[in-house]
Amino acid sequence: MQILLTGSSGAVGRELAAALELAGHEVVAATRCPHDHVGPGRAVTFDLDDVEMVPEGALAGADAAYYLVHALDRRDVVAVDRARAERFAAAWGADRPVVYLGGLGPRDSPSPHLRSRHEVGDILRARCRAVELRASIVIGPRSLSFQLLRTLSCVAGLSPLPLLVPDAARVLTQPIAQLELTAALVSALDVAPGSYDIGGPEVLSFGALMERTARAQGRTVRAWPAVPIGADWFGPLASLVAGVDPWATTALFASMATETVVDDARRPPGADGTGTDLDTALAAALAAS
Repeated sequence: MQILLTGSSGAVGRELAAALELAGHEVVAATRCPHDHVGPGRAVTFDLDDVEMVPEGALAGADAAYYLVHALDRRDVVAVDRARAERFAAAWGADRPVVYLGGLGPRDSPSPHLRSRHEVGDILRARCRAVELRASIVIGPRSLSFQLLRTLSCVAGLSPLPLLVPDAARVLTQPIAQLELTAALVSALDVAPGSYDIGGPEVLSFGALMERTARAQGRTVRAWPAVPIGADWFGPLASLVAGVDPWATTALFASMATETVVDDARRPPGADGTGTDLDTALAAALAAS
């Protein structure tokens, strides 16, 4: 099949492009800067922030699409994500399949980032033949969540004292290895339209995840969830330490207060909850960083 891949230059898109080509598909990378495209397939100009930059020719020959667009680095993430999803759905139409990577967690999450993920899924499923895969933290070398975990846990490991973290670090999450996520996305081309949950084999708190990430780097961290401050304070501070975008960091820390765990009844057909264990996923991501 010919696959239109939005978000082709992102942390998930780069790995997915290679996997799709390996599976025998023709990849068309939809990007704002086609001349800078590096990776499998050909690139076409595509910008969902500008109606004039969503050319019909870029979509015309594609049999299926992946929607990996998310304005995590924007303060107005909800409005931007909604406008982009509506523009894509109108251009793509109702007859061809699209696979969307959304987020786990309840629909009424206090996190704007997670609520936006759900809203985009609703838009795509209402207007397109959409398969929504909902995931939590991705353990991969280019994942922003993993980059934060890696840097913060490494720095914290320099001190013998417990690491004070927001009390939301007690909340549970179910991270997924990059390899498992990519495989699930490729397989989603053969799944019936609907919303599905995917995740790794282990459920743990965000604090415990930080401790495990430190251990994978040969350091010891004891996370102490005892800081009663919100993401608006902790996010910018963490972004300074990790050297990443402050808006994206703040959005991720805000989502930490929401449990993001797979509902086994919502897994895709054939998924049994097994897969790459957390320590193996961390080792692979660190090696590729």
